[in-house]
Amino acid sequence: MKVVIGNTKTGKTYSVETDISNFTGKKVGDAVKGEVLNLAGYELEITGGSDASGTPMRRDVSGATSRKLLLSNSTGFRAKRKGERRKKRVHGTIVSGNIVQLNTKIVKEGKEPLDKLLAPAAEEAPAEEGATETNVEGKAEKASAEEKAEEPAEEKGKAPVEEKKTGEASEEKEEESSENAEEESDEKAVEG
Repeated sequence: MKVVIGNTKTGKTYSVETDISNFTGKKVGDAVKGEVLNLAGYELEITGGSDASGTPMRRDVSGATSRKLLLSNSTGFRAKRKGERRKKRVHGTIVSGNIVQLNTKIVKEGKEPLDKLLAPAAEEAPAEEGATETNVEGKAEKASAEEKAEEPAEEKGKAPVEEKKTGEASEEKEEESSENAEEESDEKAVEG
């Protein structure tokens, strides 16, 4: 389940994935301790949510199921004309197993800002991947330098021949790409 945390002071929102069992049985308007989402010192208020089909939760509908109600301009229906009413499906006020998104707002702030508590998890993963790639490339460069040092004189003579072959292959690829570019420009000219 996704929990959206709104900070009314800054206007920012944060999204956190969690287990629904942490919120099952709570109602819209209930306060929840932030420790449930690893936010020490924070207190959150449930403001709404929606189920898998996008049906919104309403504070004034009791129960944990969805039902159709005749609504005027309010949660779950936006009237296009003055006085318009329609029958729309809405979900009750109790959080149940079919809720996929829960909206909350911060009632009490903790010592650390949410940017520090929630953002590092997303930023650490790419940084670690980049470091791994750098290490792999560094090892590959070291290995190739060691291999060149260990090669006998005869094998060193063969290496330039292989380089020429790869050079010829790269020239052929360049020629093919230039031919493809010419064909594409000819097609565009015909279409235009």
